Formats: sequence, C-alpha cells, structure tokens
Amino acid sequence: MRALVLVGLTLLLSACQTFQGNQASPYFVVPKGSTLTLNRDLSIPPDRPGVYLQLGKQSDTLGPINQYTPYCRFELRSLSDTPRTVRPEKFMITRVHQETPLAGVPSGFRLARVSSEATGEPAYYIFATLLDLHSDTQPDVYRLDCRHYQYPFVTARHLSVDEIRQALGDTLTLSLPGNR
Repeated sequence: MRALVLVGLTLLLSACQTFQGNQASPYFVVPKGSTLTLNRDLSIPPDRPGVYLQLGKQSDTLGPINQYTPYCRFELRSLSDTPRTVRPEKFMITRVHQETPLAGVPSGFRLARVSSEATGEPAYYIFATLLDLHSDTQPDVYRLDCRHYQYPFVTARHLSVDEIRQALGDTLTLSLPGNR
C-alpha cells in the first residue's frame, strides 16, 4: 500500500513539473515554439475526426493499434460525412499538456476486473501528451494526441520526444526550437 501511495505522489508531482533537459527523457516536455510538419497528404475517412499513427503506419480506427506501444492520433475539429485530405504543411504547436486519464480497459478487451483485488488500484494507466496545433490555411486541424498504456507497477511515465517521433514515422516531423 505504501508503495502505491509513493507511486501516486510521484505521478502527481511529476505532472506539475516540466523538464527541459534531455529530449530522450520522458520528463522532457515539448517546448513552446515547436512545430509539427505534415510531410504528405493525410486522408481522413468520413465520420472520423482523425487517424491513428503507430510505427509510421496509419490506421483509421484504434482496433489494430497496440495501446502499450506509443501511438498518436492526428485530429481535426469536426466530423464530416465525406472524406477529407489534410495537405502538407508546418503546423505551430500552440499548447502542450500531459494527462494521465482515468485508467480503464482497452477497447475490445473484456476482463473480469480492471483493478487489483487487494488494493483497488487500476490495472493500467494511460499517459497522454497532447499537442494543440494551429494553421491559418487549414483551421480544422486541431491536435496531435500521443499516448500509451502502462502498468502501474512498472516505471509508469509519459512518452519521450523520441517515442513520439517513432510513432509518427516519416508522415509527420516534430521539430523543436533550435533543431529545425
């Protein structure tokens, strides 16, 4: 029980801090002034607000995604009943925030319980890094939401910049100030 309280406090305190050192560290937060460049047309299917990217491969649904491996969702602000295409462009990152949403069961999985019987703790945590995007020419582009699921008894943490880049592959390029 004491270890769980310690993990919880560590997560709470780390959520309040930013780390601007080594970008390979999961404690490094993408700084203001960073950009996200779409390197080729990205097709958004009808009735979907975005697409998923994992290991550089695109998916229209979460189904084929391994949620324990870093993945990102490129999101638009609205739905449409027709397919849409987002054109190559450099998007400004206007806000970065990290969340640890309430743990749950990955879609498609059925478990008898989602918590440890002894402690009542969740079976896993979701660590999300959200990059709000801006474009004057494509105002419907909204956000890049990158995440992975982690078990609470491992070193649970947010994604590093390198892991986000790995999820994006060559579809999108994340550039930090001074590293363009």
